Amino acid sequence: MEQKRRETGISIIGDVPWGTHLGQFYQTKEDLLEILVPYFKTGLENNEFCMWVTAGLVDEKAAEEAMRKAVPDFERYLKKKQIEIVPHTEWYLKDGAFDRQRVLNGWIDKLNQALSQGYDGMRVAGNASWLEEKDWKSFADYEREVNSVIGKHQMIAICTYSLDRCSASEAVDVMTNHWPVLIKREGRWEVAKSGEQEQAEEELRESEQRYKALFESTLDGVFVIDAETMRVVLANEAAANIFGFDSADDVIGVNPIDFVPPDDRDRVIRIIAEDMFVKDLRQVNEFQVVTRDGREIWIRAVGARTEYRGRLAGLISFWDITERKRAEQALEESRRFFSGTLNNLLTFIGVLEPNGKVIFVNNTPLEAAGIELKDVIGKIFYDTYWWAYSEEARQTIKRDIERCASGESLVHDIQAQMAGGSLMWVEYSMHPIYGEDGRIEYLVAEGRDITERKQAEERIRYLNLMLRAIRNVNQLISREKNRRQLLRGICDDLTATRGYYSAWIVLLDESGRLVAQAETGLGKYFSPLLKQLRRGELPQCAREALRQPEVVVTRTSAPTCTSCPLWRKCEGHAVLSSGLEHDRKVYGVLHASIPSTFVTDEETTLFKEVANDIAFALHDIELEEERKQAEEALKESEEKYRSIFDKAPVSLVVVDRDGQIIDVNPYHLTAIGKGRTTKEDYLGKNILTHPATVAAGVAETYGEVLQGRPIEIKNQYFPITSGGTDAYFNIRGVPLFKGGRVDGAIFITEDITELKRAEEALKESEEKYRSLVNNIGLGIFRSTPGPEGRFLEVNPAMERITGYSREELLRMNVSDLYQRPEEREAVLEDIASTAGMTTRELHFKKKDGTEITVSDTKVPVRNEAGQIMYFDGILEDITERKKLEAELQKAARLESIGILAGGIAHDFNNILAGILGNITLAERYIEPGGKAAERLLEARKASLRAKDLTQQLLTFSKGGAPVKKIASIAELIRDSATFALRGSSSKCEFSLPEDLWPVEIDEGQMNQVITNLVINADEAMPGGGTIRIEARNTVIRRRGALPLPRGNYVEIIVEDHGIGISEKHLGRIFEPYFTTKQKGSGLGLATTYSIIKSHDGYITVESKLGVGTTFHIYLPASKKSIPVKKEAAEEAPLRGKGKILVMDDEEMVREMLSEMLRAAGYEVELVADGSEAIARYAEAKESGRPFDAVILDLTVPGAMGGKEAIKKLLEIDPDVKAIVSSGYSTDPIMADFKKYGFSAVVTKPYSAGELEKTLHSLLRE
Repeated sequence: MEQKRRETGISIIGDVPWGTHLGQFYQTKEDLLEILVPYFKTGLENNEFCMWVTAGLVDEKAAEEAMRKAVPDFERYLKKKQIEIVPHTEWYLKDGAFDRQRVLNGWIDKLNQALSQGYDGMRVAGNASWLEEKDWKSFADYEREVNSVIGKHQMIAICTYSLDRCSASEAVDVMTNHWPVLIKREGRWEVAKSGEQEQAEEELRESEQRYKALFESTLDGVFVIDAETMRVVLANEAAANIFGFDSADDVIGVNPIDFVPPDDRDRVIRIIAEDMFVKDLRQVNEFQVVTRDGREIWIRAVGARTEYRGRLAGLISFWDITERKRAEQALEESRRFFSGTLNNLLTFIGVLEPNGKVIFVNNTPLEAAGIELKDVIGKIFYDTYWWAYSEEARQTIKRDIERCASGESLVHDIQAQMAGGSLMWVEYSMHPIYGEDGRIEYLVAEGRDITERKQAEERIRYLNLMLRAIRNVNQLISREKNRRQLLRGICDDLTATRGYYSAWIVLLDESGRLVAQAETGLGKYFSPLLKQLRRGELPQCAREALRQPEVVVTRTSAPTCTSCPLWRKCEGHAVLSSGLEHDRKVYGVLHASIPSTFVTDEETTLFKEVANDIAFALHDIELEEERKQAEEALKESEEKYRSIFDKAPVSLVVVDRDGQIIDVNPYHLTAIGKGRTTKEDYLGKNILTHPATVAAGVAETYGEVLQGRPIEIKNQYFPITSGGTDAYFNIRGVPLFKGGRVDGAIFITEDITELKRAEEALKESEEKYRSLVNNIGLGIFRSTPGPEGRFLEVNPAMERITGYSREELLRMNVSDLYQRPEEREAVLEDIASTAGMTTRELHFKKKDGTEITVSDTKVPVRNEAGQIMYFDGILEDITERKKLEAELQKAARLESIGILAGGIAHDFNNILAGILGNITLAERYIEPGGKAAERLLEARKASLRAKDLTQQLLTFSKGGAPVKKIASIAELIRDSATFALRGSSSKCEFSLPEDLWPVEIDEGQMNQVITNLVINADEAMPGGGTIRIEARNTVIRRRGALPLPRGNYVEIIVEDHGIGISEKHLGRIFEPYFTTKQKGSGLGLATTYSIIKSHDGYITVESKLGVGTTFHIYLPASKKSIPVKKEAAEEAPLRGKGKILVMDDEEMVREMLSEMLRAAGYEVELVADGSEAIARYAEAKESGRPFDAVILDLTVPGAMGGKEAIKKLLEIDPDVKAIVSSGYSTDPIMADFKKYGFSAVVTKPYSAGELEKTLHSLLRE
């Protein structure tokens, strides 16, 4: 401890070092106050904590009064608790008896508290007048122990003893345990000396001579300097040697200050003049000096005030420490370097003693925590700020220190407290550092900020929880049809995985009133909200979600949330809110709470998707409920309705919203049904086009009813009744509503024939029909009978349908409209053989030459003699309807052709397999280079071209995955486009760089894509033009407008300058059967889209009418290299050995394979189907001569094929080596054969070389 001297305030003693243990003998109260008051006054003024334990003559009250008189601002010291005055009963005898250890520990605790509060140290005083004789020995032992330890602490103590109460032996104890000891003699204070001290002085005088000899011989340099002249008056030989003098006598008269560098002289003079001579401080100091011979050295010196020959002098002892200082400087430079390096590291570094006490921490963790080095140095590591947030964290660090101190190194993740109380995840490690003796000297703790990594891990974990919750909700939606159970289940599923903390749904009607609700995770907090909802009061987040299509994100710290009943429950989280809307109908709102840190665009998108799914499910449930309600209502009223309906004396006809007749009553069949009709004749017919309606001319008026307007028709004429006479009716049409919309209508017809006949006697017939005929939407005509029949009357619809004016039609023969004369003859035959109405589909030719298809319905009108006077007919243009029917038939035929094409390709490939295999075998049996070899080579090339043809047939027929291979897209684009434009007036302009990345494609399918797009572009430019085709390498670095993952792609652009596509059609061009062309199936672009999608690519289109169309195709680039194409040439045989089992239903293929494999050195057995193969394989394995490989035909008509056989073979032998072979190269098994248990694949047809390579590679594995 640095021996810094302190003022005592006691003049006879002066300054003393820390650790001084004084004593005082007193007789009166004044004796005590005379010493202790200035003693404590000085301590207060010198920033020391003071404690006065009173007893006897001076109690605590007297002590305070005395201090107040001496110290003007004593109250301030009391208030800040810099001084404590306590009676001895509360200190020495606190528990009723003197406990030496308790009192000692008490002083130490008081000192530590004082130092922690910023005081320099502590001074105390204790009165021992309370001691009884029986207590003296224990107290004397206590004083001895105090005397032995006080020197280690920043403390000064004075113990006061009543001289009247001390015996001689007790006084000796006091003087032994204290120094100096004050005693008052003849009114003056002096330092008491014991006999031992006087004896020591005598011994000192006696040994002076001995010390002189020691002075001369010691290795330490010694100067005695005169206080007045500051010159050396005595020196030893060691001093002369250190300062470069020849002898000690040469040093006499030298001023030592002359050896001190000028910039340090003031300090040295002050130490000698003030500290040594004036204050008599015994200090050890270090100086740099320049010796007489010019050497710069460091000395360590200690001085003491003394007398020499009656004059004040100073005794200075010193020794050369130059080498040590150099080592210390090097060590300090090293320390500064490493300290600076460590302080600039981003890593958290701390050095601990083995007990966990912190001795070094770099700047990084201090700055992060907002604390200073003094806040942690000297503290136990687990008691520092970083771990104060959690007892568990403290205990973890404590255990780490214990484990590391025992030699264990450890690493783990933990959270540390940073500035403001925030927590940081740290990858934390602790390692022991061993000294030369093999003992652990230090523990090194390191930490690295891994908060971002932890947050990323936590977000991924949380996102998985949310995805699992959303998946569960979607599964629930697909099976649950009860609304309330659905709502409850959704909330449960959202919170079950802890992906969402809470969830609640409310359903509202059109007026905003609450219909249904459900919640999970809110408990008692939901009840107050429910009351608000029932009053029609929605939270702010719900109102916003109903106003906008996006997900509303509400931070619960927002001011608008504090009034919400759920605020406390959701505090600290974010609430996602989304309206539940489908088909422009709002059903309600979905809410869920999640951690604020996990609110991202990805999360809100997922939440919106699940909200949309819920809305769709609610819509579906609503439709189902409406249907059930309608069924129930209909069932309840059916009997009542049926009774009235069946017995009504008027005609009742019920239709649906489209005008289709769904019911007629018996009266209608009697009154209007012509006597030969049944209900079935009406059901399903459209009332607007029904002959009776048409004949009566009320179709248009009936149509108004289906638009929601009731009608009433008076005196309506119907030409024919069941009785064979004309009839008149009053008709009322009443719309039937459901859900605010027209759902159908009922037509009520009352027979007023008798009344009307009387009126018709006054009016002739023709006028009454004119309005009906002229306003109906169907063509109505009257014509004369026979081959030369002519039009007598036509309505305006006939003009519209045929393109002729009324005047032109009246001049025409009816047969002039027929496109096909044979149809006219068939109509005349119908009329001749049928007494009633006839209906036929006919092909008419309009005035502009356009052919149309019409439905022609005629009714003969006869006179009383039964002769036909004329025909009344209805003509309907059904051209568009027939086109639609034709397209549907074409699609069906296309599917049939596709199936047929697949079968043809398979059979053809089997045939080609035999041809190509035998050709490649034959090539090996003849002399290379001859005419026969040339012809066989051409035959093999032709077989391979035929293989390409079958591949195109399979591409047309298949619906499975593409069979891909690495290919040059540039070559395929150029060949496909050039081929597609043969014979066209259009041309292609190519931009195909040589460095295009390879792609993995089904060449046949991709050829179809390019061909489709080029043909479409060519047809969009009837006059010809330039089609620009570009391909380029494209890198997608993030998800944006294209729904593709990041990566490398080859982009293909096909651009024309044709007529373009309208905006309304642009969104439908990839739909099957959608086309805007006069000719076309509508399957080209749909097939193109399907192919690109199956290649994990994407296709987009942009177009503008009159400007042109551009298609963009994106295909994933491959890292594989494009295989070098080799010309078809003779393949060298690749021989092998082993036992091969061949299964194929084609005998020609089996024989070819047998020949091929035996020629290659293999032993071969042949079977025709999978069952035989399984049996043969099992027999061979049991016999101990198993097959080395199996070749299985994938498809065997009427028997077990390779797909079923491989399953059984794997059960027999899990290590079976099987090759799958098929003419269906597009079968999914061929594309992913290993998934199904096969080891290799060969596609028919194949050459001998291909098969040999496949077998050779397989059997080497």
